[in-house]
Amino acid sequence: MINPGVDLQGQAIDPRKIQEHFA
Repeated sequence: MINPGVDLQGQAIDPRKIQEHFA
């Protein structure tokens, strides 16, 4: 499982990016 705000590499990403990935 990936934490909100963190990508697979563990780098912080913007909430908007998260929505795009989990859209």
